[in-house]
Amino acid sequence: MKIEINNRQKTCRPKIANIKKLIRKLMTMATMLDPESLWGELSVVLADDDGIKEIKAQLFDMREVTDVISLRYEMIPGDKGLLTGEIFVNVQRALQHSSETHTGWNASKELALYLAHGCDHLMNSTDYDRKGYMRMRRRELNWLSEQEIAELSARLI
Repeated sequence: MKIEINNRQKTCRPKIANIKKLIRKLMTMATMLDPESLWGELSVVLADDDGIKEIKAQLFDMREVTDVISLRYEMIPGDKGLLTGEIFVNVQRALQHSSETHTGWNASKELALYLAHGCDHLMNSTDYDRKGYMRMRRRELNWLSEQEIAELSARLI
């Protein structure tokens, strides 16, 4: 799978290589939810509050800040049956949220959680109700608890 990272924020200096490795590992785990999903390309856009607000306005006609937006594009005929997707993640929100909590959860882990959430959504998981939200959160925290992923997620920013 081809993974492209596009940094459109100036809040901090993310470690792009680590983000790419983490996304690859998260997508490997997420694909277990639907092993028939074959991914060809994934684009990850790192945004700040203003950037993600603009993206949400363009996509959904809603001007509000959010932590992550995921878009899954179904297979194009003649394109070898590979899926493509985009994850827009708010780095500024990860930094802010981690500084507001006093649990030892740092900005890199918060960003990793947003990336895991984006990957989970790419597999058509939904969090429209409390049950769906809890199911997704448990799964994402489980993914991030894997030793190799936990080490990577601690070094994103």
